[in-house]
Amino acid sequence: MAIEQKKIFFRRGNEADLVVGNLQPGEPILALDTNKVAVKGSSGELLLLPSIIAEDDGTGNNHYEKYANGKIHEWGSYTMDIAFTVKYGETMYFHSDTDDTNVTLPVPINLSKSYTANVSFNSNGILWCANAVVLNTTSGTTTTSKLYYRATSGASVTLSVGIHWNVWGFWN
Repeated sequence: MAIEQKKIFFRRGNEADLVVGNLQPGEPILALDTNKVAVKGSSGELLLLPSIIAEDDGTGNNHYEKYANGKIHEWGSYTMDIAFTVKYGETMYFHSDTDDTNVTLPVPINLSKSYTANVSFNSNGILWCANAVVLNTTSGTTTTSKLYYRATSGASVTLSVGIHWNVWGFWN
């Protein structure tokens, strides 16, 4: 059986010029002025696709993907020794210095919109993330987003910890 390869053509132009009534169902479009990608659905509406408009080069420990709809996904990992020395309650110890348990995000996020931040660990000890928060600082016209987290353990120990972080939010 022979396989026939066909090209998929995108109708492209500025978003205002791409009139839905002039499109066939299933026809893909690319709005050059807004970087939106869509397909005309069978009921006549445009179905926006979350196209990636920027991403990192894939090297290093911190990564991101920016989407045309304003969302951003950032993630990464690194290893560090964490000392659990401050007793909290009867059986818990935490690392109190969030100045050294933070990550500068590759792309600043908009904190006026909803975001989620998660941190997980690989270690030979029992530990968990007690909280995670993103804070922004601005210097002149440059904004920097940092993910701060607090690590908690069931014992007073120093552990080598693999830290894996993941943030979803909005870049605009």
